[in-house]
Amino acid sequence: MYRMIDAIPIGSVPWQSITLSFEGPKPANPPSWMEVGHTIWFRDPRLLFKKMLENPDFKHSFDYAPHRQYDTHGQRRYENFMSGDWAWKQAVIIHLFLLYITKN
Repeated sequence: MYRMIDAIPIGSVPWQSITLSFEGPKPANPPSWMEVGHTIWFRDPRLLFKKMLENPDFKHSFDYAPHRQYDTHGQRRYENFMSGDWAWKQAVIIHLFLLYITKN
């Protein structure tokens, strides 16, 4: 199964790990999770996102721009991340920033 997962185009993004451990004050009889390190495995989210954008399988099914949807009664519909308010607000901030730097 791991070979199949790694064969996906994003498989070229290497795995990384970090070990975290509790470093705060411990009670007299601490629980076991406070006494050991915990290894977390991950892939760089920025590189994964870049690989997803490069993947032709996403060509017609990936929303890369925020949008707002409304039903026939004028009520707002939230379908996915890019139809939400946060994505919309970020696009407005970027747009205003680009306007600002092109005028100065």
